[in-house]
Amino acid sequence: MDCFISKPENILSMMICCDNLPFSIVESKYFNKYLKRYNHNWETVSRKKLSSEIIPRTAMKIKDFVINQLYGKEVCLAVDECTKFQKSFYSFLIYPPSEKGIVYFWDIVNSTATKSTDIANLIFMKISELKKYNIKVVSYATDNCAVMKATERILQELCNYDICRISCGSHVFNGIFKELLSFDVVNMIWKNVLRYLLSTYR
Repeated sequence: MDCFISKPENILSMMICCDNLPFSIVESKYFNKYLKRYNHNWETVSRKKLSSEIIPRTAMKIKDFVINQLYGKEVCLAVDECTKFQKSFYSFLIYPPSEKGIVYFWDIVNSTATKSTDIANLIFMKISELKKYNIKVVSYATDNCAVMKATERILQELCNYDICRISCGSHVFNGIFKELLSFDVVNMIWKNVLRYLLSTYR
């Protein structure tokens, strides 16, 4: 990816976003002194320019890199919902089966979608976006709630081909664990484990 983000401004925005640094750091007197110590031509940028110009430009370069890597491939699209401050955010990650262990970020969407039809349409929108770049989504991964399960039939109709929904492994194990805790013996053992961990790591 280095060839896509070789400019100093791209590296700066990657550092801020990946390390969760405040945008205000670009206006810090000492931060800019440090940069000018190694690059006399460095010009201070405002946080407004960082958020409205530099980061969006870098994001486009990263998107170009992802498209370049996945062009012509079949992929799995992971859909992860996060609710915060009474708002739902849907993250879309790409898993190419041909590249084990590699995950590409595609997009995050702020949406009010809660019904299976609305969520299916949201996923279909992302599938259609990827199709424009000759990237075919053959499967998608979600949690195991009834709403997400119902999206599979809807998506197969929208896509007009057999797209498979994959259950999230961590959610499956979480469900199994909850079932196990309904047994008194397992529940008692788990409480003892928790008691031991709390006393050990305090």
